[in-house]
Amino acid sequence: MKYSNYFGMVFRSQGIPQISVHQMQRLMNIVATENELKGMLVMKPKINKNQHHDMNIWKKERQLVELTGNQKPKDLMQEMFSLSTNY
Repeated sequence: MKYSNYFGMVFRSQGIPQISVHQMQRLMNIVATENELKGMLVMKPKINKNQHHDMNIWKKERQLVELTGNQKPKDLMQEMFSLSTNY
């Protein structure tokens, strides 16, 4: 939940960022994906070596990497601001 925690910290200290609609959608998708992944990881011990569940976790992790570029949260936020310059 590193991105969600960072975004929450930024929102609390600076308010909601003025970024483009596309970047706000991206931000919300990152938060949702991290939340889904967290839930899947919580369920993992209860499912006991289910390959299908492991594959779904892997897919969700890949989705998060696609959304974030595996950047540090601060760098990702900067990228979102720079991509929103025409906002």
